[in-house]
Amino acid sequence: MEELSSEVARNFGRVVLLAGDITTADPRYTTLSGADRRSVLKDALTSLHALESIDTQITQSVVAGCGPVLAEEFAHVSVSNTASTR
Repeated sequence: MEELSSEVARNFGRVVLLAGDITTADPRYTTLSGADRRSVLKDALTSLHALESIDTQITQSVVAGCGPVLAEEFAHVSVSNTASTR
């Protein structure tokens, strides 16, 4: 049970902190290369999907609040990355 709690906490951290960095245009995120942004976002989206399966009010609030931020940014980074390789 403790291992599960630790994993949930890590997932919360990845999702919430990255969504916050994106919405505030934090230089820790904005100065990353496109490839690094994509990698960080992929990890956060994996964590977000893990949180989706936990049916509690707080996890569902995090998913609802942070999910759209991460998905929109992932789409933006993916489009930018595709355009830069052409």
